Amino acid sequence: MDFKHKNADESPGLLLWQTSTLWRRSINAALDGTGLTHTQYVILAVTYYLTKVGERTTQTNISDMSMVDAMTISNSVKLMEKKGLVFREEDTVDSRAKVLKCTDSGIELLEKATQLVEQVDDQFFALENNNMSQCISILSILKNINSNNSS
Repeated sequence: MDFKHKNADESPGLLLWQTSTLWRRSINAALDGTGLTHTQYVILAVTYYLTKVGERTTQTNISDMSMVDAMTISNSVKLMEKKGLVFREEDTVDSRAKVLKCTDSGIELLEKATQLVEQVDDQFFALENNNMSQCISILSILKNINSNNSS
């Protein structure tokens, strides 16, 4: 068998995997003392953001925005409820659905955790401004092109 790329450093998939693994390790290390996993942080941040912009915070909407699968969100939300970070209430639009809300202590923890995550991002993605814009543009294009192709 022959690989398309003779040199592993030329494989975009491998480079993306390696880079995302290094970034996730840095995020996990930063969140270590907060009591939040990276997934819980993302769910809390997306819930807060959707609430702030007036969108419904159903688990489906949170899953769509975060791209975290529904089962992982469900399991994480149960743990986050036990920690007093979020609560669920009836959805005014769909009586079968529940909306997720951040508690005051959830928002307080989110503020602290966000500072840590943003420090990691600033250090990890330390690129010149123009390069950062290009990086974000390329990642956005790839996400948008492929979001319809993934399941």
